Amino acid sequence: QAGCQTFIIHARKAWLKGLSPKQNREVPPLNYEVVRQIKTDFPHLQIVLNGGIKTVAAITDHLAWADGVMIGREAYANPYLLAEIQKSIYGTESVLLREEVIARFIPYVESQLQQGLKLSSLTRHILGLYQHIPG
Repeated sequence: QAGCQTFIIHARKAWLKGLSPKQNREVPPLNYEVVRQIKTDFPHLQIVLNGGIKTVAAITDHLAWADGVMIGREAYANPYLLAEIQKSIYGTESVLLREEVIARFIPYVESQLQQGLKLSSLTRHILGLYQHIPG
């Protein structure tokens, strides 16, 4: 009634007592069906699913019924997932290879180091760039 038409719904119930914030991200089970039922009950609302989405295949499955998905921690743990999404979901023909990302990142790092920024402040954001890649 207030006019909100978009809802980002986390599929995991938060336990306010007895669990740490980290445990709350892992212990309560994900329940995508509850969010799906909300979309069914309120089809005129824009429903964006959040929680535990880690692959392009999962994104595709959820987009069959949800208006959008939120990629949270997985984008930080595995940043190259964003390139995979760009190619698979948005149809971009060519995305940068991981090596190209690093090659473009180096001049930025050099400029930031000259301004006094710590190397670890920059590189911590790319630690997962080669996640799941042998060698």
